[in-house]
Amino acid sequence: MTKKSSPVTTSQSDAILQLELAVEHYVHRAEQYFEQRFERPQIRYDLRGLTAGMALPDAWELRFNLPMYLRQPEAFLAQVPGHEVAHLIAHRLFAPANSLRSGLSLRGGLRPRRQKRLQPHGQEWRAIMQQVFELEPITRHQLQAEPARKERTVTYVCQCTQHELGIRRHHNVLRKGAVYRCKHCHTNLRPVEGRC
Repeated sequence: MTKKSSPVTTSQSDAILQLELAVEHYVHRAEQYFEQRFERPQIRYDLRGLTAGMALPDAWELRFNLPMYLRQPEAFLAQVPGHEVAHLIAHRLFAPANSLRSGLSLRGGLRPRRQKRLQPHGQEWRAIMQQVFELEPITRHQLQAEPARKERTVTYVCQCTQHELGIRRHHNVLRKGAVYRCKHCHTNLRPVEGRC
């Protein structure tokens, strides 16, 4: 069974083109700086929730949160594509498996550290953000985010107040006999009748 995808509107296709051009811009800057060619990464728009972007260096792929991008395109373009491309470039040039063949360094003599794995926001990534892309090496985006889905809750009560338990904890009560206590009155929480 194939999964249907929703149709892409003209404004969405224009926005996607802008995002792809931003990725191209940062890859091109890295090519100029390091004087070598980098293949263009695969780009997917399947992230949801609080994550704006994700780099998958082994697959040479970038994933972006399209709904978040469409809600605030200017801020997204200023923060996310360069951040994610920097992950790909840092991994390609400085990951332990790759760094032996590259022999590259950044301005200031930065060379890859001898380590088992590259730190995601380590000195190599920060140097690429600052020296190559001329961006602030911020590790967390400052975009307004909406959770992928609103967590369902079930109302429980104690002697002093009402509590909202997430569905996972509610199922622990029903299926595993878990007991949760109020932090204030220290009595067991019980579901409100008729709301389970």
